[in-house]
Amino acid sequence: MSILFLLSSLVYAEDVLINEVMYDAPSSQDEGTSEWIELCNAGSSVVNLAGWTIESAGSSWETSWTFSSGDTISPGEYLLVGPGGGSSDEFNPNLQNGGSSTDGIRIKNAFGQVLDTLLYDEPNDNGLESDLGSLSGPFAVDVSSGRSLGRFPDCIDTDNSAYDFADFANPTPGQPNQDQAPTSCEELGINGDAIKINEFLPNPDSDETSADDTFEWVELYNTSSSTVDIGGWSLQWGTSSFSSEFVIPNGVTIGGGDYLVIGGEGVLQADVVVPADSDLTMGSGGSNADAIRLTCGGGVADTVIYGPTDDSGIAENNDEWVDDNGNVATAVAPKPGAGTTLARRINGLDTNDSRVDFIVSLAASPGEPNAEFQCEGGGNNIKINEFFPNPDGSDSGYEWIELYNTSDQAIRLDSWSIETAASSWASKFVFPPETEIAANSFFLIGGKMVPSEVADLTSESALSLGNASTGFDGVRIIDCPGDVEDTVLYSKLAALAAEDEDVFLDDAGNETVALIPDSGFSLGRFPDGEDSNNNTADFQSNMDPTPGYANLQGGTGGSIKPSPETGCGKNPDDDGPNKCAAVTTVPNAVWIIFLAVILRRKE
Repeated sequence: MSILFLLSSLVYAEDVLINEVMYDAPSSQDEGTSEWIELCNAGSSVVNLAGWTIESAGSSWETSWTFSSGDTISPGEYLLVGPGGGSSDEFNPNLQNGGSSTDGIRIKNAFGQVLDTLLYDEPNDNGLESDLGSLSGPFAVDVSSGRSLGRFPDCIDTDNSAYDFADFANPTPGQPNQDQAPTSCEELGINGDAIKINEFLPNPDSDETSADDTFEWVELYNTSSSTVDIGGWSLQWGTSSFSSEFVIPNGVTIGGGDYLVIGGEGVLQADVVVPADSDLTMGSGGSNADAIRLTCGGGVADTVIYGPTDDSGIAENNDEWVDDNGNVATAVAPKPGAGTTLARRINGLDTNDSRVDFIVSLAASPGEPNAEFQCEGGGNNIKINEFFPNPDGSDSGYEWIELYNTSDQAIRLDSWSIETAASSWASKFVFPPETEIAANSFFLIGGKMVPSEVADLTSESALSLGNASTGFDGVRIIDCPGDVEDTVLYSKLAALAAEDEDVFLDDAGNETVALIPDSGFSLGRFPDGEDSNNNTADFQSNMDPTPGYANLQGGTGGSIKPSPETGCGKNPDDDGPNKCAAVTTVPNAVWIIFLAVILRRKE
């Protein structure tokens, strides 16, 4: 063996990967097509395989194959090891069939270095290490007899077996997986592309105490007119890979145009109940994108990727989740808040772009059609006009945010959301369908302790406006297409954003901040709706709170008088009741005291 061959084996070793394996061939399999292992060369150079070995493991690693002098693999080539393969050495597979614990297959180069490892099934009682040195997985699924485990896409390696390998009903020895293996349910002869994930609840706990167990659910929708048998299909989910799975029991069907809910033991509407010991435990998309998908054997019926995005909707997809087109997603559905669902904008409509297809919804409808949303942008006409981040005493339930429509036309707020930030942006309130803010009008979103006489909408969960205790805090409004409509940043006088923190940018891309008010006072624009995209200039601190009314100049007091042009959104001479009429019968001075009282906490 020449030094040159040894060096090529070392230099280009990482380009050679296990691409597909058949470890549980049917006993009726014809000679030459039983157990086998397929390698691929993802690099641009020929790799000499002389002295390399393939090992398999159950309780311990054993050599299954040793490559001979002259064995090579060219760039882009798929090399089949096994009966009918290209090497002259005898193949002793010893490939384990999973079933009770983790088994594995790995490649070593001529120097004995482990280059690539595939681990499948669980639990890992055998103590097998992944390429990342992990003993805890996640691992690839255990496939049934006659099926293979194959990379999808071909020759792409994240060192995570669960993410890299799929269950293929139609093995493709010596051939690319993505060209010939089924990648959709239709290719399997199943009417599975008609079944869509239509709505799901990944973070049920509206009080944000992480008590989600048994209350998560996923709604499927059959977009076709025919009944589809989904028995044996899998619902898979994870926060960095598809590490968890629920296999749908045999005999479960969805009629044409029908909905089916898969949920935990606490979900009253569940048609298929997930036992508590295999609870859904979907991620909430907190700091990076999470995903859920429905598979129909070797094919993927539907995938939804969701999580935090930047202002343009580009995904924080550090785990490189792949969409139904086999591409790494660059845009994802928004991050759902506690107690909110992700729902398709139009029932069953699937563009394979999660950001386009899904919105955050307060109107959960498990087993029923999703509410019809009118998705509109605001053209930067909706402003955060005043907010109350620091009530006296305990803040919980007493905080509120006032919006103002600066335009001469009413604007629909269906599925718009309020986000707040301390270290990252998180959704705190989602507007229900048919919400509208009239032209030149105020609109108030209040915590659950803010009286209905004051609030146009009440949030059952905490708005949780930060008190800027350690640096910058923020509040912003996101329109239905997912664009930032308005942003306010605020801090204490001496606070600075962390040097590596780019989340705190105003609408002009700068770090202008308003001064947080003292306890019991508000922060507001003066004059109402004025926006220069400079928070320091636009907002006055320590205002007397005026929810739903024109703002008073900061901290100076004075009368509170609704104005037809700028207050309450309705001329008092118009027919019908309005919010102004509900409060203007109270003398102005008394109203100020009343407002102060209802917003004051008992210690």
